[in-house]
Amino acid sequence: MDKKNYPAEEEIDLGKYWLVLKRRWFPATLIFSSAVTLSAFYASIQIPQYSAGGQLLFQDDRASAITGLETNENIGEISAIVPQGNPLDTQAQIIKSLPIVEATIKALNLKDVDGEPADPLEIIEELSIKPVMGTDVLEVSFSSTDPKLAAVVVNQVMKEYLANNISTNRAETTAARQFILEQLPDTQEAVREAEEQLRQFKEANGVVSLPDEAAATVSNLSNLEKAITDAQAELAEATARSDQLRRQVGADPESSIAISSLNQSAGVQEALTQLQAVQAELASQRARYRDGHPKIAVLVRQEARLSALLQQRIRQVSGGDAQVSQGDLQIGDLRQSLISDYVQAEIQRIGVARRVSELSQAQAAYESRSRVLPSLEKTQRELDRRLTAAQTTYETLLKRLQEVQVTENQTIGNARVISTATVPEDPASPPKAILLVAGAIVGLLLGVAAAFLLDLTIDRSKRCVKHENCLAIRCLA
Repeated sequence: MDKKNYPAEEEIDLGKYWLVLKRRWFPATLIFSSAVTLSAFYASIQIPQYSAGGQLLFQDDRASAITGLETNENIGEISAIVPQGNPLDTQAQIIKSLPIVEATIKALNLKDVDGEPADPLEIIEELSIKPVMGTDVLEVSFSSTDPKLAAVVVNQVMKEYLANNISTNRAETTAARQFILEQLPDTQEAVREAEEQLRQFKEANGVVSLPDEAAATVSNLSNLEKAITDAQAELAEATARSDQLRRQVGADPESSIAISSLNQSAGVQEALTQLQAVQAELASQRARYRDGHPKIAVLVRQEARLSALLQQRIRQVSGGDAQVSQGDLQIGDLRQSLISDYVQAEIQRIGVARRVSELSQAQAAYESRSRVLPSLEKTQRELDRRLTAAQTTYETLLKRLQEVQVTENQTIGNARVISTATVPEDPASPPKAILLVAGAIVGLLLGVAAAFLLDLTIDRSKRCVKHENCLAIRCLA
């Protein structure tokens, strides 16, 4: 097929279209006129609708940060509970809620045509809340036949929402404050009980600082072990020296001390000297006289008296009924020196033995204390943890109470108006000329379509009738 034939075919097709319109001009014109008439009628009866809009910006409450009392609570912070939820959608539903709209109606004293308070549902139907994509802004708009009313309603709705937002945040902080005030006495009592338990534990167990005491106990045990070793060596040496001197002296320590004391006592030695002189005189006189002689009797009485005096002074010096022979009352310088050395050695031995005993007792006390220290440390750690937990809870509640009180006194919400509604000058509904043009276009399209559809239907009917006539002629032939 030659390409040059295409324009001719197109002209022939356009001609066919024109012929169809020419044949069916009446129904097409009728439909076109009806559409234009209906659009003109609709435009004439349409009441102009005016739409006013304002914008709300949502943001976190920064008042706590400004005052320096930042809080961990999300009081007044908008957030979604559902993972895919949008917090702005929630706030949009709150703005369109009945309480907000009813408060708006009451504040503006809106009436219907019958003079009754306006129906909140009708207001909600004309109220539109849409989020601005990519921002934290909600656009609030309202449509009405009265442009001033449209702007006033939008501004009042935003005002009522902001007041409701602040009151809601305050109600949350008030409830939080009341809860904290209820918990504070119990928490304070818990702190006092924990402090009292820790104090009683320390007093009962003599605890000042267990870590320091544990370190000191280890150091003292080491020092005591060394001191006991040294003292035991010194005791062994003193015991050996004392035993050697005791064998040389031939008396026990008590007798040696008594003998040494008596030999150094002037009264004992004076009584002993007088007794020895009388005894010497008595021995001399007995060589000359019989026992019944007066001189012998006098000397016997003197001997008895001096002997009694000597025993009295011995008891005074020795402090007891020590039986000491006269030979022990007069000992030589060498034996006196040995007894003195023996007494000093025994005193030293007793002192060292006492020191060993005291050191051993101290060691046993430290060892006993060291065995209970782990248990005491465990108990103290538990009491310290209880006290720390109670103090932390109490301090946290005090801090939270201060923060909540500051937040409660704030009048800042998490939303603010960034654009108020102004009275619209032009209606939001389309102009009458646009309606007429739209009606003409629709009527034109419907008329053309009806013309072609009608032509196609009639043409098919004719072909069917012609076909039936041909069949009838053939049957007659």
